[in-house]
Amino acid sequence: MQISDFQYPPSKQRRVLLITGNPSSRNVISAFLVAMGHTCCAASNWNALTMMLERDTFDAVLLDLLHPPIPPEEAIVKIKEIVPTLAHRLLVIGGSAMEPKAAELIGQHGLLLVSQDDLVLQLWTVLQEIVAQPDLHALPSRYVQPAQMIFDSFGSPPPAGVRSLRTSVRQFVYQHENMTIDILMETAQDSGRVQLTGQVLSAQPDDGPQADLPVLLISETRTMMRTTTDGFGEFNLEFEPAVDVSLEIRLLERLWVSIPLRNMERETGFPILKAAG
Repeated sequence: MQISDFQYPPSKQRRVLLITGNPSSRNVISAFLVAMGHTCCAASNWNALTMMLERDTFDAVLLDLLHPPIPPEEAIVKIKEIVPTLAHRLLVIGGSAMEPKAAELIGQHGLLLVSQDDLVLQLWTVLQEIVAQPDLHALPSRYVQPAQMIFDSFGSPPPAGVRSLRTSVRQFVYQHENMTIDILMETAQDSGRVQLTGQVLSAQPDDGPQADLPVLLISETRTMMRTTTDGFGEFNLEFEPAVDVSLEIRLLERLWVSIPLRNMERETGFPILKAAG
């Protein structure tokens, strides 16, 4: 479908921030948005993005994942930091066959996807939907639920006949609905790195192994590491001590659970996390 095929109804002029490193895509999308009666502002580097977010007001942001001029995840975090209300008006351009990391990014941040293969039609539809919903910013972009801790080895007495447990090892179990997440953390004595082993299990026998679930290690607002569960629902991470660490695991489509690993050193003496500052 070509831009000239559309008959655009009268509408309030909207401002769209386009982030792309492809001049051809910038020209085509800009011409399309102007034809829709909107204003398009393009950013192709960090300075331009920061300046526009701080000085101008936008109704939506369109991020080109196929030709990103800056790291997409960092751009998303920056947008949410400067203009939180744009968090639910973030659109991304992707291809018909996306890389797993791009698909995971879309799910993690609850982004709205428009395909490069049918860009004009999809962009028109999605933009009309989001600008027509003034209260959309009040809705969650994705569902992140805190998991409930049901066991902590630091809060349990040692087994009979054992004087004490090693303070460099900690086991805890979290639960969310019918899912159980068993985690063992240990600090390597030689390197000081944190070794984390986990397993996601379902209480429903018919569910089978919880394989291929995305697992993210988050420090503050940044993704430090990412992995997926194997055929047994297990995953492993090894990382340097960091500030405000948490796990996020996607159990269902757009449903993630969060497991905070922060403040453990202060609360339990477990030598895992750096102090902020």
